[in-house]
Amino acid sequence: MAAGYALGSRPEATEADAPVPPCPSTPNCARLRIPIAETPLAVTNAVHQAFSGIGDDNGLGVPSAFVPTESGALASFAVGPFQDDVVIAVEPASRGSVLWVRSSARVGGSDLGVNRRRARRIVEAVAAWLPPGNVDLGE
Repeated sequence: MAAGYALGSRPEATEADAPVPPCPSTPNCARLRIPIAETPLAVTNAVHQAFSGIGDDNGLGVPSAFVPTESGALASFAVGPFQDDVVIAVEPASRGSVLWVRSSARVGGSDLGVNRRRARRIVEAVAAWLPPGNVDLGE
């Protein structure tokens, strides 16, 4: 169904050339860079699995929109009257892949940490679809 970049097709992204946009200076956005010891295809498939049949049982909530992409996904979540956007990208890396997750509010200057928690939960949901120990959760 989905395919990530072939290994070696692009050098590993740094913060400056990340495949997801940087966050503004306001605290209503979170961007994570997570090393994963799996191929881009395996990580992309895990992203899609994490969002298939998604519900409140994993703490993410149900996205109001979800579009799988060749190397990640795009999603929107309704938080009360507000909409938050999520961009997920998978990049090849020297030791597997890098999972990029950006969650941001469309309006406002603060979100009480909602986007940071959502980005973290997305990483945890993706990790649940991969072999244990292959995702650097930074804990």
